[in-house]
Amino acid sequence: MRVCFIYDRLSGGLPRATLDASVALANKGHDVLVCGPINAHPHFAEEAYKLGVSLENMSQGWFLNFSRNIIKRVSEFNPQVIFSSHRGCDVKASNLACKLGIKHIIIFNANPFTQDEQNPSLYFLRMRNYFWSRAVRKSAKVVCISCYIANAIKKRFNLDSGKIAMILHSANLEKFLCTKIKDLPEKTKPIKLLAVGRLSEEKRPDLFVELVRLLNATAEYRFLATWAGDGELQDDIEQLIEASGLSGQITLAGDVKHVEDEYKDADIFVHFRTDEAAGVVFIEAQSAGVPVIAFNSGGIPDYVEDGKTGLLCEPLNIQEMKEKILRLVSNREMYCSMSVAGV
Repeated sequence: MRVCFIYDRLSGGLPRATLDASVALANKGHDVLVCGPINAHPHFAEEAYKLGVSLENMSQGWFLNFSRNIIKRVSEFNPQVIFSSHRGCDVKASNLACKLGIKHIIIFNANPFTQDEQNPSLYFLRMRNYFWSRAVRKSAKVVCISCYIANAIKKRFNLDSGKIAMILHSANLEKFLCTKIKDLPEKTKPIKLLAVGRLSEEKRPDLFVELVRLLNATAEYRFLATWAGDGELQDDIEQLIEASGLSGQITLAGDVKHVEDEYKDADIFVHFRTDEAAGVVFIEAQSAGVPVIAFNSGGIPDYVEDGKTGLLCEPLNIQEMKEKILRLVSNREMYCSMSVAGV
């Protein structure tokens, strides 16, 4: 089978999910072409080239206009099915699939209507949703990676349940797997927190800084924290860390090539986005035996079992998050149980 993946935004979990799916298909003898802003993600390109996946670079953007080169490349590749992300490329991918007479499958890895809820009167959003709904209805299938997303898509587009396939976010976890049961460090050593994601407004790195400040205000434990990922708020968060007197306690690691090493070194994984529809980071953390502390919102409960693989808190309640972390680190039996359950 010849399969084409088209994404217009290779950031967050999309590059890894795309690579994993592409490689899995290539290893089974299928021909795979990935079109996306490859040059913006050199780690993705490097791994994909090594594994024999065909790549075609294109500009990043929500309302992507396919260049003639992309249309020509996909047409020459002559795929039997096109997968596209839920962003600006869906309409173009739908039109291209119709032109080639092949199946088009749309993957929703986030709730696409969050922006609508914040700006319901914006004209361009209404127009986008009109063309989007046409693409969704013409597609062979709609794949959602959490119940939260599936319910939002079903309600907004008035789709039959049979049109929607719910497949939890998957990843190649071999390099993340914990080889021995994790345990808490001795009290004389610091407890290491980890967050992974872009330094962007929706990821709330400001709450990360506030959490570390609250935790280190307690006398019983000492915490060190690492944020793996870069983004537009890099300078702002660096200034916030310095102003909070946490320069020696928080590390902004930037775009980490081998993020699995960060998980293996961490004791607790923390996440702060309130409208997270799903996240490969939860699967990676749990596979590494690292308990997850996050907000009980969006699609997170589909991935983190409260009280078993992690602890969920009321959205934006950093005080509750602090208290649950302290409860976890003071109970070695609970910590080890969560570490094992995640793996």
